[in-house]
Parts: sequence; C-alpha cells; structure tokens
Amino acid sequence: MSKDQQQLAYYGFEKLANIVHTHEVVYQVIDESLQYFLGRVNELVEDFSSAKRLQRIAVERERTDAVIQSAVTMLMLVASSVLSAGAAGAAGAGAGTVASTLGTALKISAPTSGMVTSLYIGISGFANTIMKDYPNNIRDNT
Repeated sequence: MSKDQQQLAYYGFEKLANIVHTHEVVYQVIDESLQYFLGRVNELVEDFSSAKRLQRIAVERERTDAVIQSAVTMLMLVASSVLSAGAAGAAGAGAGTVASTLGTALKISAPTSGMVTSLYIGISGFANTIMKDYPNNIRDNT
C-alpha cells in the first residue's frame, strides 16, 4: 500500500471516529435533557394544566343543578299541597276526603296533613341535597 493510500485510509477512519464520537455526545445530551424533563413532567403538568380547575367547575355546576332541582321540587310539593288543601276547603272544608291516620290523631284535616307532609318531604330532600357533600362529623369521631 502506498503512502497516499495509507493516509487516505487513516483519514477515512478518522472521519468515522468523529461521526461515532458526535453520535455519542448527541446521545448523552439528549438523554440528560430527557431525564430532566421526565423528572419535571409532573410539576409541569400541574403548572400548565387546568384539569383540576375544570373538574372543580364541573362538580360545582352539578351541585348547583342538584340544589336548584331540589328547591324546585320542594316548592312544587308545597304548592300542590296548598292548592289541594284550598280545593278541599272550597268543597266544604274537606267534605268527601278521608282524613289520614296522622290527621285523625292530631285532629287536623287531611289536606293540612298532606301539606305538612309535603313540606317535610320537600325540606328534608332539599337539606339532604345541600348537606351530601359535607362529612358526617358524628360518624367520623367515633
């Protein structure tokens, strides 16, 4: 092999060694960068994500809808019982109606008993809807 061919072979091997070295350095830099970002990914998601805020808004919207629905149901129960009591009163103070057991025991008419029952059911349903998200301290402290 001539001297020129040897130098050309050395030159080729040197270029290949430089390419291999460049690939190793680039791999190390990329690996360090990826490790840094993987280590911070949870922190970055927390900083730049609005998932928790959107979830909180959705829960609040559902809670508000449930409270409104419960309040409307309570008002409808009370209104219907008042209207039925008024209709029964207009028909002769409850003539033609059968007094309930509770109404008989308390000496009140069936429409009034129905009104009280509807009021109780409406208020208790409304209160249960409002209080369902709060912990029960009585059970938690036992």
